[in-house]
Amino acid sequence: MTTAVEAPVAPPRGLATPCVGVCRIDPETRYCSGCARTSDEISRWSTASEDERQAIWNALPERFDALGVQTRRLPWSGSQAMDFVERSIKDAAGTWVLGVLGAVGEFTRTAGETLELRRRSDQHGAETLEAVVPRAALRLHLDDSVRTLIVEAPDTTTKVVLAVKRAAQPLEARSAVTDLGLDANAIVPEAHDQRLFDLGIGRSAAQFCVRSETPTMLSALESAQGVQWPDWLSALGPTVIAESPVRVIKTRIGRVEIDAPIPAPGGASPPGPHTHLLPAHLAQGLDAPADLQLPEAYVPGAVFYPTSGEQSHVEALLSGVATSREHR
Repeated sequence: MTTAVEAPVAPPRGLATPCVGVCRIDPETRYCSGCARTSDEISRWSTASEDERQAIWNALPERFDALGVQTRRLPWSGSQAMDFVERSIKDAAGTWVLGVLGAVGEFTRTAGETLELRRRSDQHGAETLEAVVPRAALRLHLDDSVRTLIVEAPDTTTKVVLAVKRAAQPLEARSAVTDLGLDANAIVPEAHDQRLFDLGIGRSAAQFCVRSETPTMLSALESAQGVQWPDWLSALGPTVIAESPVRVIKTRIGRVEIDAPIPAPGGASPPGPHTHLLPAHLAQGLDAPADLQLPEAYVPGAVFYPTSGEQSHVEALLSGVATSREHR
């Protein structure tokens, strides 16, 4: 088996490379098993015209089918990816999940539910979006380092992943309960004077925190400072369940804040936004569920799961973003 390596070049001004960091040429099809290009297409990508690049992108879906590849990259800029995020929230088309396996926050909106949406871009073209609904708030920051991946497995819904390179900008992997002080970066302004505690799950892809201003919760958190995960569960866990503080899950591209009741052990999560902190799942050390096949080079920043029955709508969203790109 031969290996094709794409020489490092300056980021193209137009269409991005389909490369996802899996550079192996399939001996039967002669396509790269990561990006579905030929060795020749890979080697001349940096000098190819935009028309040539577009022609290659157009040929990739059929090649992915031939390879049986379930995860591929979309040719979107940060702005185009944010178009998808914004529309998916406005249309209440599914759930955005931030975190790692066993420690996640799920942001979702019910159709007709109130929505406060803020979007801005900086001088470098990076996009930031904030969405606030009852019981939850989401902030995502997308620049050219974020890759939009689509996962299409047989008999499952299509999932969209906003991913970043594993080696880039890791979060501090705290392994014990840590007082982070006032949450100056809270999405909801009135929470800026509330204290934020990292629960210390020890992962560089995501942090799981709680935020509170109630004396009972703060006293319990202060007493648990320095206690490592999962040792604090027996002493602090009952107070966390009873008080249901706001959970703040951070990834490398943003955060989600969940203000929904925490169910008692064995109880069902409430409909709408909620969180999961599951020691047995977290102990597996996976950044994403096993059935969400991502290239090893990437970690998920946020994953979109369409609502059951919304698959055709998600396909329309994907097509709509692609169409809007063609007319820019």
